Amino acid sequence: MAGVLVVAGDLTWQGSSWSGGPGPSAAYRLLSASVDGIWLGAVVLSVAGLLLVAASARWAHPALPRLARLTGLGLTATLVLGVATGATLYAWSIGLWEAARTWPPMLVGALVCGAGFLWIGRAARSWLLSARRPAGPA
Repeated sequence: MAGVLVVAGDLTWQGSSWSGGPGPSAAYRLLSASVDGIWLGAVVLSVAGLLLVAASARWAHPALPRLARLTGLGLTATLVLGVATGATLYAWSIGLWEAARTWPPMLVGALVCGAGFLWIGRAARSWLLSARRPAGPA
C-alpha cells in the first residue's frame, strides 16, 4: 500500500494546470519528500516484520517475538506519521492552488487516501490489540 501511495501521489500532479507556474516553498518540498521517505520506510518495516514473523514460526529463539513486536510498533508509528504528513501535505496543496480543489485526480486521491487511511487505522488497531502481552497467571 505504501508503494502505491508514493506512485499515486506523484501521478496526482501529472498534467495539472498549475504545475507550470511558480514552484512551492522549500518547506512544502521538504514535507513532500518526507512523505515519500516515510512511506518507503513503512515498506522496509513491513518486509522486516514479515521476515521476523516467518523466522519466529520456524525457530524458537526468544528474541524473535520481541523483535517482531518492536518492528510492528515501529511500523504502526510510521503509518501514523505517514497519515499525518500526507494529510498535511494534501491540505497545504489545497490551500496553495485553488485549481487543486476541482482537479479530478486530487478529488479521486482524497477518496482513495481517505479509504486507505481508514484501512491503515483498522490494521494498526488490530495489530496493537494482538500485540498486547498475555496476562500473567491469575
